[in-house]
Amino acid sequence: MKLRFYNRNFAGTHFGGSLFSITDMMYKLMSLHRTGRDHWIWDKSEDMDLIKPGRGPVYA
Repeated sequence: MKLRFYNRNFAGTHFGGSLFSITDMMYKLMSLHRTGRDHWIWDKSEDMDLIKPGRGPVYA
């Protein structure tokens, strides 16, 4: 994800919500793969530790 005006915070780095949104679906897909198609996956909570500010393109 490129750093743009709409995903930049006041400090000029990537907004944490944007960073979280690029990985949000991966947890659900990994859980669905492990349980099979006969189960429903409903995310109740997730956690993300940000190591350093994203000042350029970020990848997941």
